[in-house]
Amino acid sequence: MKKMILFALTCIAISGNLFAKDKWENSCKAYFAEGESLTQNFVELIESEKSMIQMAVSKLTNRSIINALVSAKKKGVRVEVIVDKLSKRNTKPIEELSNAKIPVYVYSQKNEKDKTHMRNQFCLFTKNTNEEKLLWSGTFGFTYQSRQESRENVLLLSIEDVVKKYENEFETLKSSYCTLFDKVQHP
Repeated sequence: MKKMILFALTCIAISGNLFAKDKWENSCKAYFAEGESLTQNFVELIESEKSMIQMAVSKLTNRSIINALVSAKKKGVRVEVIVDKLSKRNTKPIEELSNAKIPVYVYSQKNEKDKTHMRNQFCLFTKNTNEEKLLWSGTFGFTYQSRQESRENVLLLSIEDVVKKYENEFETLKSSYCTLFDKVQHP
């Protein structure tokens, strides 16, 4: 909760003039809803993407999202996904993405003593509505359970500085902490 409040305050600070209503409305939107309606909003963003989708999520088991990502890949959208190592317990969803030629990276420890988990829940869209970069971030879980059982919140941002920081974080996670999923190694 504290992280979400801090994140919202950061959005306000970065957006500059709080009284420039149009700028605020066009750069940051907040959603509060049950998982089902947020899933629909998220799938619509996937369907409208024209270039690249990068997701860093702890788990991905939501069938609607998986199907939308596979469809986006078939339309020529570049898709990359990072999941936490706990996702290896149920490999069917990530195998499906991998079989569709979507690179799935698994966050793993740097060494045996490192017990950290990747709890990020964000997605980057590089050329979406209005030809702009978007960031989707919040408590929304990309799982079947979140879709059915949770009230969630999401911020959808197009603030360039914030989006760039998340792009950098995605690349850092991918290059420094992740290994490419290989179903042969993870039967």
